[in-house]
Amino acid sequence: MKINIVWFKRDLRLSDHQPLKNAFSNGLPTLLLYNFEPLLLEDAHYNERHWRFVYQSIVELNNQLARFNTCVYIFNLNMNDLLESLKAQFEIINIFSHQEIG
Repeated sequence: MKINIVWFKRDLRLSDHQPLKNAFSNGLPTLLLYNFEPLLLEDAHYNERHWRFVYQSIVELNNQLARFNTCVYIFNLNMNDLLESLKAQFEIINIFSHQEIG
């Protein structure tokens, strides 16, 4: 099955989200994901409070997305491993995400 992916990072919102808009514009099924990358979980710049906020934001997003019968899927893998796993199951046409700076 051909799909688009929207990879949420720090941009945990639905409004004014260009990657989300781009993904839905071509009519393909779209997988929404957030990945708690192990390397970032171990980074001293982030603490438990940060990750709790991220998780709570995803829960809120999923509450908003429920009316569209979709959700943000949560993973905890190295991103390359996650993409390889998804490639084994789907034909990934596009990956949309905001470019992070800094």
